[in-house]
Amino acid sequence: MLSAERVAAIADPILRARLGPYGYESVEVREGKDEYDEPVLYMKGTMRADAELVPGDILNSALSAVSRALLEWKEERFPHFVLSRQNDDLPEIRPRRDN
Repeated sequence: MLSAERVAAIADPILRARLGPYGYESVEVREGKDEYDEPVLYMKGTMRADAELVPGDILNSALSAVSRALLEWKEERFPHFVLSRQNDDLPEIRPRRDN
């Protein structure tokens, strides 16, 4: 499995190339587990506060390209992705915790 830093290094240039014209700034990656206790990647893309709305086909194409690139690196964890604008009040991305 790749480190979160390596995943971000792979994803960032892809996202920058495809989402840059719409205000893309950065990606944050965290490792975690999903509701089935399977290892996954949580990815949070940050856009400028004044960013344009990204058309769905452009966003889907960017996320597909990231997924393909990760598979080429033999990364098998599923990348869960959320896109937000700077200063959006979104909850922090954290792995699920069992009670």
